[in-house]
Amino acid sequence: MMATVHSALSTGSGFDAPLIETGALTVALAHGLAAGGVDVLVIDADAHGTRLAQRIAAATKIRLRSDERGLPTLVASRASLGPDNVVRHCWSLPKRSSSPTTGSVLLAAAPCHPDGARHTAAWLAERAEQLAALGQRFVVVVSLPGAGVQAYRALQAVAHTNVVADPRQGTAAPGGRRAVLAAFGLHSTPDPVTVLCAGTLLGAVGPVSERVLLGARPRRREHAALGALETAAACLAATAGCAAAAPAQPGGTR
Repeated sequence: MMATVHSALSTGSGFDAPLIETGALTVALAHGLAAGGVDVLVIDADAHGTRLAQRIAAATKIRLRSDERGLPTLVASRASLGPDNVVRHCWSLPKRSSSPTTGSVLLAAAPCHPDGARHTAAWLAERAEQLAALGQRFVVVVSLPGAGVQAYRALQAVAHTNVVADPRQGTAAPGGRRAVLAAFGLHSTPDPVTVLCAGTLLGAVGPVSERVLLGARPRRREHAALGALETAAACLAATAGCAAAAPAQPGGTR
């Protein structure tokens, strides 16, 4: 299975930027899918230079450099997009569960510089069919941050499903301290949510920090958002009919 993930803005929603950054959302969904026992390959098709690997490294306190392993080294190798070769150019992200059935999450990160990011996004688009074929071994989740990129259309065209993160005004009353205040008649504006859709509704995610989505320890109030993402990942897997993939052997973290 291959899925793409990108963010959109609702007409009249009042938001001028996505509530959840696409790369961080992709990583969180990948870990949710891996919790179901499949190996997940995250392809960072970023065409803007959003430094996903460096942000994950900062959040999880591990070493990740796209010039050592990632799409830049894969492109430079002039090899095919075969699964074994792709794995050699991936980082293995720390698992978020101690369960022995949890799958691996592999990351093929884009270059940091926008020029390099545009190049690798176009390179992936030219090999879209090969990328989709990797879905026979992994669950492939492709991050498409930003908008108006021609290369993204080619990747979305071959994907089995395209996940859209749509920011919406919240409807449920905020929890925590504000819920207590509400009991005394001091009402607050409901927290906004990010609605995830892939043909069907996958779920709605409340406020959560980017660092937590990338692997940092969550605060108590963020556990609900992570739970909603795990549920959305399970719905995505069920919709796509994911089966457990064969274990991969990446280079690992350094």
